[in-house]
Amino acid sequence: YDVVDLCRQFFSDAFDEAHGLLIEAIIQGDLSEIQRIGGVMLEYLEDMDEILETHEMFLVGKWIYAAESWAISSEQVSHYNFNAKNQITKWGP
Repeated sequence: YDVVDLCRQFFSDAFDEAHGLLIEAIIQGDLSEIQRIGGVMLEYLEDMDEILETHEMFLVGKWIYAAESWAISSEQVSHYNFNAKNQITKWGP
């Protein structure tokens, strides 16, 4: 678990740094740099995905199933599913 989490943190930090560089490239209007940094960011995401899928504690399906297992009605299943996804992303309200 610890090695996977350490790698996750490394790629998260690297992605954040690349994001800052991407914003600078956008402000400067440097299309080739935007494309280069965007490619690097995509590689970071792909690498992080590969690493995270090696440990069950980082699998989203397990997280969602655990949340849904507390439901006692189909309405609650939907609600708990939404909340589980919302807690691990920034997509919700």
